Amino acid sequence: MAEPALPPVGPQIGWEEPGARPRHIAQSPGHPPVPDRIPVGLDRIDAASLRLDERILPVEDDKVPEGVAQSDSRFDAVPPLREFCRRRHPDAFVGSDLLVNYKQDPKAHERVAPDLFVAFGVTEEPTGSYALGPGRPAPSFVLEILSGSTWRDDVERKPAIYARLGVCEYFLFDPDAQGQKPVLRGFELRTGEYVAMPITQGLPGRYQGVHSKVLGLVLCAGPNGLRWYEPDAGQYLRVLGESEDGRRKAEVRAAEEAAARRKAEARATEEAAARRKAEAEIAALRSRFRQLRDQRRRPDGYGSGD
Repeated sequence: MAEPALPPVGPQIGWEEPGARPRHIAQSPGHPPVPDRIPVGLDRIDAASLRLDERILPVEDDKVPEGVAQSDSRFDAVPPLREFCRRRHPDAFVGSDLLVNYKQDPKAHERVAPDLFVAFGVTEEPTGSYALGPGRPAPSFVLEILSGSTWRDDVERKPAIYARLGVCEYFLFDPDAQGQKPVLRGFELRTGEYVAMPITQGLPGRYQGVHSKVLGLVLCAGPNGLRWYEPDAGQYLRVLGESEDGRRKAEVRAAEEAAARRKAEARATEEAAARRKAEAEIAALRSRFRQLRDQRRRPDGYGSGD
């Protein structure tokens, strides 16, 4: 059976506000653009059938220390998602920078420690690493925060591993992209590849995002970094340290700004229509003037000005 046609993907998500800059952005030449399709294999690992001895499993990954932009992004994303899952998905486990073990003795190139992952139906809380097995299904959602030292690993190596584990959605956030604005991409696992998901636009506060079907949330990149938007509630999840009153005021301010923009756009449209009408009227008057002038010059049809 042929797969359904893909929706338009459009450009990678960045900030639209002129002059907006991320916090602690690195002045680097940037990384190559993330492709719209990432090929992966068709092999799958059955997590429920694994029986790993956790006593001898590695619990740490040899990761390069992350930069400030990467640390800030993870700090923005993890706590609100954990609070949301406590309310909406009590059987979910939200892991951050935690080694996911799917082999008894994984080689270095086989290890993955996602910056953020969510697994559903978890009945066995992890004690060291997140070892797959009964009660600990594979993650359904993974977010990796790119850096200059991890870009190739996150874009070229890890997707094949995540596909084997059956990760349905793979998100990539690059806070250092092009040295001036962040880039967010979301991918959905299809047959043999991860395919870029469509962009959700028109969110409050000049944000754009990618809708996660798995989580029921939109992950957004905007002037204040990463935010989660809950479509059912019509609001952003509160970030750590943000008061309810502050969040509501920010949402009201964003709504007022959006209304002001719509009003300005409507006014510009009206002015453009009035200008076109005036130009048409001037053109008609000029045409009429030329006709009257020609009639005065040629009253008998042969001309009288010679």
